[in-house]
Amino acid sequence: MPDSYFVVRMKAVFDCVVNSLKNVLNIMIVYMLFHFIFAVIAVQLFKGRFFYCNDDSKNTEEECRSAVPRYVTP
Repeated sequence: MPDSYFVVRMKAVFDCVVNSLKNVLNIMIVYMLFHFIFAVIAVQLFKGRFFYCNDDSKNTEEECRSAVPRYVTP
């Protein structure tokens, strides 16, 4: 008798978890949408203002950016 009660209770817990997964998935979709929206807003707002050059021999941003080799495919 105790084993069947345990199985019934575990089935109820399992059913509850499975049924709640749909709500969790919906919440995650909304969360990711907000995350994406704020990421796009941040990119537009800051527009590279946090750029820094880790090469002390370069004085301007243009020099630092042009120091990266650019590979041209033939």
